[in-house]
Amino acid sequence: KLQFLYFIGLHCNMKKMMSAMAWGGKAAPMVAPEVLAACQDTKKYLETVDGLTYLHSPHGLMMKGEQCLEISHELVRLIKQSNDPVKSLNYLDTMNNTMCLLLDPAEATRNTHPDGRYRESASEAFNLVYRYMSELNTSRDLYGILEALVQEEHWSKLSPVQQVNTRLMKTDMDANGIHLPREERDVVVRLTSEKEELGHYLVTTVDPNEQQKILNKLLETRHKLAEVLEFKSYADWAMQSTMAGKPQDAWHFINTVSSMLQPRAKEEAAVLEQIVKQFGNVKISHAELGHIYKTRKYGAHIHQMTRYLSVANVWRGLQLICKELFGVTLKKENDLPDYERYHPTVQKYVLHDDDGTTIGTIYADLIDRPDKMKSAGHFTVQLGTSLHSEVLGELGMKAGMKQLPIVIFTCNAQVERTTDDWEKVFLSPHEMVTMFHEFGHALHTMFGQTEYQNVAGTRSSLDYVEAFSQFMEYYAHDYRVLSQFAMHHETGQPIPEDLVMAFNESEQCFSATEKLNQLILSGVDLACHGPRPMSYTNTAGSVVPCADTNLLLAELSKLHLPISTEDSVSLAAKYSMQHMSNYPAGYYSYTYSKVIAAAMWEKYFIDKPLCREGGMKLRHIMSLGASQAQTDMLSCMFPGKADPSEMMKTIDIKHL
Repeated sequence: KLQFLYFIGLHCNMKKMMSAMAWGGKAAPMVAPEVLAACQDTKKYLETVDGLTYLHSPHGLMMKGEQCLEISHELVRLIKQSNDPVKSLNYLDTMNNTMCLLLDPAEATRNTHPDGRYRESASEAFNLVYRYMSELNTSRDLYGILEALVQEEHWSKLSPVQQVNTRLMKTDMDANGIHLPREERDVVVRLTSEKEELGHYLVTTVDPNEQQKILNKLLETRHKLAEVLEFKSYADWAMQSTMAGKPQDAWHFINTVSSMLQPRAKEEAAVLEQIVKQFGNVKISHAELGHIYKTRKYGAHIHQMTRYLSVANVWRGLQLICKELFGVTLKKENDLPDYERYHPTVQKYVLHDDDGTTIGTIYADLIDRPDKMKSAGHFTVQLGTSLHSEVLGELGMKAGMKQLPIVIFTCNAQVERTTDDWEKVFLSPHEMVTMFHEFGHALHTMFGQTEYQNVAGTRSSLDYVEAFSQFMEYYAHDYRVLSQFAMHHETGQPIPEDLVMAFNESEQCFSATEKLNQLILSGVDLACHGPRPMSYTNTAGSVVPCADTNLLLAELSKLHLPISTEDSVSLAAKYSMQHMSNYPAGYYSYTYSKVIAAAMWEKYFIDKPLCREGGMKLRHIMSLGASQAQTDMLSCMFPGKADPSEMMKTIDIKHL
């Protein structure tokens, strides 16, 4: 859930962050004397520059954490003295930014840095500041400012982005129980900590029986939290700021998409049944059969495709898309201090507009190593935002008018790796798709530079922000684009079209069945986080009671899949614990946002993938961050019908 002073959004791995937290009732870690001695200049604003200066020593982030707390304490004092609610909004935004200038890089460092001393220091600094921030989230004084701002005498004086910022902060504090008596707020804190710990245990426990016990306890804890916060269900609480809005609307979406997929899914089921006959009495699931079929038919082509996908080639492809679609150049910087190139394989790129204006910085950390997070991702080091110079002036600090975004972009290329040379390390086609996806998030952070830091970058709902990353995936499948950068590592020849076609055919093979399984998991997720007793909404719109999660999975599989129920349960069950931990009441978002991405692709890019006109519209939407309602922002590309429920009626189902 978004926090009042640190909107997690997609900048951090929420589960790792929360499992590392242990702030309830525990003392803050002691700061080493040498760190305090080194922290001389607390009047210098935390690094809003284009380099990773906090990595100058293992203690750099702890020094930065101490500065962060000093600045924040002073801002709290100024807020309490102020009788101008509008000015106090700038105090709050400055404090939010100050904390993020520690929390974001600390999260990046503890997931990517090769030196354990840096990772340990980053975790200590993160927990130190996060504990303080958590205390501020329960401050009635700070909440009083927001209550004053929504009164007509002040509200009418706020700009549209100030109104959005105020509404988001107030809604979040309301949703986290700021209005409750102290005793009940303490219960909220306890249940929040408990549910995060249970979520971590759920995905790290391997025994199925123990997993089921943990899952039941997790669902019970989340439901109790929703009740204390005076919500009908955890799903109602979690979906307040989403595009879908309400659980019942998400159910309607799931059932509508399912009905669209049924004709293709029935054709796929018939093919699977024919394959089953070839195996005689051998007991094998439909999922395994599908994998065997695709490997036999397309495996050789996909393996050959890898020879064209060096890390350097794929990066050049991303540079090509940035230049042609958005008018942005990525310029490599070579002369970096050792601390900034925290590993020899890391490269730094500065993004420039067509007119030479600097947009931001991306550190590309693309090669696998044992001491780094194994999944691809993007970590925000700092967001792009205006700085409130008058507030900083009151603190005796100097800073520029603007803070440019910095991102660490990471993946784990290792195919046939014998060197760290980007030209000689390769990606599989699926890894390339993931890299394009994550780069979409990085671009959203680069472009999403707003007046207020609270609404910058990817700080909107999951069912909205994933649209931009999923949109980028289309380029990883388009031969017209691939042929411009995917060159054979020895001959230099462009990738043959038949290889790309084979990869795309493999992706479409049994895709309707795979998408239906994703919808089933979305339904399980919604039902488990819905009202008690547990129930689901069927395709007729009726609410059907269900006794437990196992029966729920079976019934939803029978409802949506044109294959045997027993097999479909085994097909989906292996994913259920992971998605129940990481995407509570939000798993539907990936299909929901894919509808938006498909509509974008079909309207502006299907005939001309590098269409600059469409690219600039897309860039404009990303530049808004979360400063407007999602449908208002999308109206730039979809005037009058920026609603996924309407988009579904026109898109080609194969693009989902």
